[in-house]
Amino acid sequence: VVNEALKEGVSPRLLWNPSHARLSLHQVPGTLLAALWLQLARAIDGNRQYRQCEECRNWFEIASPDGGRKDKQYCGF
Repeated sequence: VVNEALKEGVSPRLLWNPSHARLSLHQVPGTLLAALWLQLARAIDGNRQYRQCEECRNWFEIASPDGGRKDKQYCGF
């Protein structure tokens, strides 16, 4: 189901990455629904963990591959 949804709404794109001063490959959703499917696929792939913010009760990712901490209690908004 996830693969079919990704096939319909997500496209690979080479985009400029200014922090690395080069092109890099990105997965770009075409719609909000496609973005949600992509987020689900990344959560499955990366075995990511989520928690509700103690302040606003919004869900946010913890222990992300980009260096997020597992002990975060607040989303930062």
